[in-house]
Amino acid sequence: MRKAILILSFILLSISLFAQEGVKSKEQKNEDDPAMDKFVEVEKMPEIIFQAKPVYPDLAVSAKLEGRVWVKILVSKEGKPKKAVVVKSDAEIFNQSAMDAAMKYAFTPALQNNKPVAVWVVVPFKFELGNNNTFTDPRDGHVYKTVTIGSQIWMAENLAYKAKKSCWAYNNNESNVEKYGRLYTSEVAKNICPVGWHLPSDAEWTILTNYLGGEEFAGGKLKSTSDWESPNTGATNESGFSALPGGQRGEDGSFSSIGEYGIWWYNAEYPDVRELGLAFAGVNSGNGRYIETGSHSIRCIMEINSKDKKVSKLVVNPQNEGGGFGQVSFSKNKKTLFYFEQKSQKGKIVLNDTEYILNKCDSEGNNSKASYKLFGSGVIISALNCKVSDVGDCFHGKCAKVTITLNGISIAINNVEYTDCLSFSWD
Repeated sequence: MRKAILILSFILLSISLFAQEGVKSKEQKNEDDPAMDKFVEVEKMPEIIFQAKPVYPDLAVSAKLEGRVWVKILVSKEGKPKKAVVVKSDAEIFNQSAMDAAMKYAFTPALQNNKPVAVWVVVPFKFELGNNNTFTDPRDGHVYKTVTIGSQIWMAENLAYKAKKSCWAYNNNESNVEKYGRLYTSEVAKNICPVGWHLPSDAEWTILTNYLGGEEFAGGKLKSTSDWESPNTGATNESGFSALPGGQRGEDGSFSSIGEYGIWWYNAEYPDVRELGLAFAGVNSGNGRYIETGSHSIRCIMEINSKDKKVSKLVVNPQNEGGGFGQVSFSKNKKTLFYFEQKSQKGKIVLNDTEYILNKCDSEGNNSKASYKLFGSGVIISALNCKVSDVGDCFHGKCAKVTITLNGISIAINNVEYTDCLSFSWD
């Protein structure tokens, strides 16, 4: 079975074929409906049986605003919301989102003399950004918003990591990266997500769209309510995915469609050789695939049970560098695992095919023993009580065990050889 990279493109068109009207509260005159300030004595108050999560307004996210909104809901005899009114609010920017969510609730009806009656109830809505809704990429320190949608955890922003090759800022303008991320080729896309995350599969995108009501409706629920060309029909971002139109780069090096299209790569496996393809979904369109090349955006998805991932999943990839004067380098089977250079105060280790820069090395020892601790972007390496076997221009020896930790995942490597060459030229 061969893996083929395909592209998932929610061609979330800013102009939809059919306009969709949002959920509206329709008031109907009914003599049985109590006034909002009227007290109704009942034996049993309504109980919530379905809660809708309010959409966090994009402007509030950008401004890092939090707060609460108290909404008074008229619950019908059938347990359905008939009207929603804000009675108290910490910030007006949250009001509409809270009322929209309130109108999607479901209740058991209130009972009076064992008969259902309409009553008003107050429901509080809490808007919190929370420290647990971000992820820091240890490779470059970039902080991404994340969002839980059903059973999945997604990055709520396009990947912005700068690979060594085959990735671009839109129009080669770095100011576009903060909002839209970078554009990657299919080859780079395979392994560019950080440890604990991966390029989503076709099945994982399908789980996402099914959770949001199917391909016909998912587009609008995924789209950000801003930064798309007007009129951005159908966009609600109620999923919190905040899909943005990052455009694309063609094979000829030309850039196009920023503000109009969002196109994302994804992984798929097939029993035969398949061509690169693109899946697309507009707010009211179906899904399909066609051959596509070029460079596109990436959204990473968190690996299931990544926090419990076995250490065997962390792999150290040997390098061709290291071992020169002015360096301390560690190797196994005559292949460099990682190294640190004293002059530049920089080093490098490659984990799971991704390069990590080491920027600090603490060491101590004598002619018989030596210990090292190296640090980088989310990387900690401990080589303690290493034996010194030879002292000349360089210290040579062996560490019984070296422990490497990345993002909470660790691996231990036994019998690692090291060379510490203190003599070097500054020229």
